[in-house]
Amino acid sequence: IPNGNSVNYWFEYGQTQNLGTKTPILSAGNGITEREFYYQLLNLALGKKYYFRIVASSPMGVLAGNILSFETRKPGWTLVGFPKLIGATVSSLKVSAEIIPNGLASTYYFTYRNKSVLPGQGDELKETPRKTLWASFSSSTVSELIPNFNPNSLYEFQFLGENALGGSKRGPGLFKTLSSTT
Repeated sequence: IPNGNSVNYWFEYGQTQNLGTKTPILSAGNGITEREFYYQLLNLALGKKYYFRIVASSPMGVLAGNILSFETRKPGWTLVGFPKLIGATVSSLKVSAEIIPNGLASTYYFTYRNKSVLPGQGDELKETPRKTLWASFSSSTVSELIPNFNPNSLYEFQFLGENALGGSKRGPGLFKTLSSTT
């Protein structure tokens, strides 16, 4: 609580209890009510323990808070959900799936093959172009329109996602294109 005095504050932080890094100095004002103070730290290493404390200064002196700690999330391999059919025409399918990059930039794509033909006659495994998601711990739903399917055919799909630590795949799912009208 500033108690009517002009107060400035900053945070000190680091990967040891010696701290070592200081945020810019910010004004806490000079009010008489209790407030919360924060500062968003960017570009912290993933999967590491950090120590921090708040420091305040006023005309009455400098006061440093207790040293506390937190851990940043560890990156992990990309997680993906099962592919879902979200649209179909006579010659195309639109599929979607959920992906969680888990802290690292991730690549994703769908694979598919026609299950309604004899082996060696158009049943080869095909891939959609690979796309990239930025590093994040949030989930995203991605979709792909895949053209040039045979009408009234059964297709098998998988969804794959990967990053530098590994990946996962979900499926197969089976989808059927619509019959053509004559």
